Amino acid sequence: MRPLYSSPFTLASSLVLAAIFALLYSGKITKPLSDISKTTERMRKLDKWAMCKVETRDEIGVLSENINTLYRSLLTTIEDIRKESARVARRIWPISLSRFTGLIMAVTGQRGETG
Repeated sequence: MRPLYSSPFTLASSLVLAAIFALLYSGKITKPLSDISKTTERMRKLDKWAMCKVETRDEIGVLSENINTLYRSLLTTIEDIRKESARVARRIWPISLSRFTGLIMAVTGQRGETG
């Protein structure tokens, strides 16, 4: 009886099977990473609806979840900054306007009286 590994057919079929499994397994890794890449591109453009799909609990699923958490935090911070900026602008605008008006009056020699 000949050993199994000495048959050319066995070797060829083993290589074909290994190649098929490698292709299938690599797709399980590259597809989610490609999806994450596309989603983070949308996040870079501040698309508020962009979220990575979390389909597994492995490293890729945890990465997706962490990216989503980071992005939600970023959007919240941006919104807080916008609100605070608007609040500060509302407080500063009247002061700036009165100083500007006072400067114009001083330059033109007016005293602020109408008529």
